[in-house]
Amino acid sequence: MNVRRPFLLLAALGAASVLVACGGSSGGGSSSSKAADVPADSVAVVNGKPILKKDFDHLIAIGLASYKARQQDAPKAGTQAYELLKQQAVQILFQRMIIREEANKQGVKVDQAKVTEELNNLKTQAGSAAKFQQQLKDSGATEQDYVDTFTVQQLAQGLYDKLTKSTAAVTDAEIQQQYDKDKATVYKVAASRKVAHILLGPKDGSTPTAKDYPKYKAQAEDVIKQLKAGADFTKLVDKYSVDPGKTQNQGVYDVTKTGFDPDFTKASYALKTGEFTQEPVKSQFGYHIIKALADPTKDGTKSLAEVKAQIKSQLEEARKNKSVAAWFADIQKQYEGKSSFATGYSLPPTTTAAATTAGAATTG
Repeated sequence: MNVRRPFLLLAALGAASVLVACGGSSGGGSSSSKAADVPADSVAVVNGKPILKKDFDHLIAIGLASYKARQQDAPKAGTQAYELLKQQAVQILFQRMIIREEANKQGVKVDQAKVTEELNNLKTQAGSAAKFQQQLKDSGATEQDYVDTFTVQQLAQGLYDKLTKSTAAVTDAEIQQQYDKDKATVYKVAASRKVAHILLGPKDGSTPTAKDYPKYKAQAEDVIKQLKAGADFTKLVDKYSVDPGKTQNQGVYDVTKTGFDPDFTKASYALKTGEFTQEPVKSQFGYHIIKALADPTKDGTKSLAEVKAQIKSQLEEARKNKSVAAWFADIQKQYEGKSSFATGYSLPPTTTAAATTAGAATTG
């Protein structure tokens, strides 16, 4: 079961994380004096529109189910933790409403085909229709909850794109300044050696037992015989290596002086470029055959040219996020001024909202 999905629903914002990670609410229940303005079937009225209690109760049920999915005790009614959960549910519904209304004002449209695609991808990840239905049952959610979530995510992303379209460009001087600030830390490169390896050991990634080591050593010796007979190293990586990382890196690593098994590191640096170890190298994972792919490099620093595009992208994103966060914080305050909350229901205090909303919005 995918236990992360209830959090996606609790967030109901996903791509909107930059919109809601700006400090949450400013009032923390300051509108409770208007409780008489809220209909009996609602927990709040936002800009003249109600947040229905049935929607609030449904979101609380999903939140409580998420505790069960993580095998944790759910907070009980009347406790501080339960009150915080209530405030978070109000905040989510409140922010959904803001995003929908502001997206409508800005002319942001929903691509229903993309929403359907997201939903179909979710069903595919579940493995089968029956498993997807079980996930829904376990989370307390419905298909429509996911449709609503993907819709709000898309609207939030559309708002973000519109609001940041005219963000000021990052200058070369700003890039240089950031590089100078970070080059001694972020862009420092440790000496390393690029090697490939073939690992013989337990296929499940577990630590070999003492009695199993001779078996893996014999397997490694057989692979070395094949290499000596002219076999292609890369093909043998595919055929024999149990290193799970081989699907991403074909068994290739940049071995630094620290951070790797000491015997593995020693053997890696002892080889001439192009050579492979003539004897299996033992580690906590099993036995390795190592091939040196390049000469060792020295400690150094990445040049500005190497990282310029990366720095530019990071600065642009930070600038956009700051601009949109400020906009959304102001918009929330405006909506709070036009909102009423029923007795016992409120937005979280500012400090709590900042942490919980930002965390929830990036989970899923």
